Amino acid sequence: MAKDTVEGIYGRLLATLNSRNAFQNTDALSSAVERALSDASSNTTTSSENRRMKWEYLIKRDVFQHAMLEGKALASSNKEDADNYYKNLQDWLDLALVFTELGATEASYTFSVVQDLLETQTIPSCMKIFDWIERRSRDRTLRTIGSATATTTAPPADLGSGRLTAGLQPQKGKALILLRMLNDLLRRLSKAGGETIGFSGRILTYLSQVFPLGERSGVNLRGEYGPTWEMPTKEAKEITENADKDKDDFYSTFWSLQLPFSKPSVFATPNSPMTFAQFQDAVDKVLPVIKEATAKERAMMGAGRSAGTMSPATLKRKRGHDEEMITEKPNGKPAEYFFAKFLTSPELLDLELADTHFRRQILFQLLIVLDHLLTHTKAEKAK
Repeated sequence: MAKDTVEGIYGRLLATLNSRNAFQNTDALSSAVERALSDASSNTTTSSENRRMKWEYLIKRDVFQHAMLEGKALASSNKEDADNYYKNLQDWLDLALVFTELGATEASYTFSVVQDLLETQTIPSCMKIFDWIERRSRDRTLRTIGSATATTTAPPADLGSGRLTAGLQPQKGKALILLRMLNDLLRRLSKAGGETIGFSGRILTYLSQVFPLGERSGVNLRGEYGPTWEMPTKEAKEITENADKDKDDFYSTFWSLQLPFSKPSVFATPNSPMTFAQFQDAVDKVLPVIKEATAKERAMMGAGRSAGTMSPATLKRKRGHDEEMITEKPNGKPAEYFFAKFLTSPELLDLELADTHFRRQILFQLLIVLDHLLTHTKAEKAK
């Protein structure tokens, strides 16, 4: 009697799973895969290593054959086509996960498949795949009953002990693949625009729950700062012939603050372009201008005339209402303010200072720097 082949056993396994709709039942799926592995061990002549490589090849082949249908499914006018595509894609990933759980493939095999899959799929499909990652990180295998595994759902904050992340060790094995995979996805999302911000937040939240807070990849071990601020050059200032010298001086003073804001260690470097005394003088010049701009805005809005006659409760309600009016779009949604990079034209500085959110951004930067500098006092160092 001729020995069976891994391909033949795999084909019968898929036929059984499809006929019994076993993909929807973890216990049934695990039992069917376990029987197929037993058959392959008893009825084939190949070594365990060759069987492992064969299982990995066959599953990955079918995953990507199904992934090739993405364009057709998403282009269909029938919404069910897309839903069925994503459902079947997650079924294939479940199959890869069960093979890994039963030791038939490498421990990092499922993550390797998902990593390659994310690189080939559109962002909407990546969101569906990440749904699966989150769900399988919460599903936790509790015990083995006979030949089937019983599963339950782990608490949302306990993603590190789920089926997908069980045995995850930082800086080793599948943890490195998971980290690299999601970091690559984050870099891809950063180029896709603001619509993916929520998805990026989900990924970062997931990483913070799976990996410990002290994970080296998420800690600035060297305490390095970001890019150093480069002061606009004289040629870039676009100063007109009738420019006021005082305005020019204030312009230079105002934007010079961005250097210590971006790199507070500048005060401790030899031949520093800005000393701490110069920083203090600059702050003393800038804060009164910001205060004056705030007073003008309040006067224009009527807050200056009425604040003295209002009760504290009424004033608080009015301020809340004013803030709501300022930050609301015509459609009722809150406005989003994001300063990717400051505009440094001298013609714009007065307009920028008249903007509440711009002034708030500058004051917030100042608060961060001062709080950072306070950690270097003698009293703090003694602690």
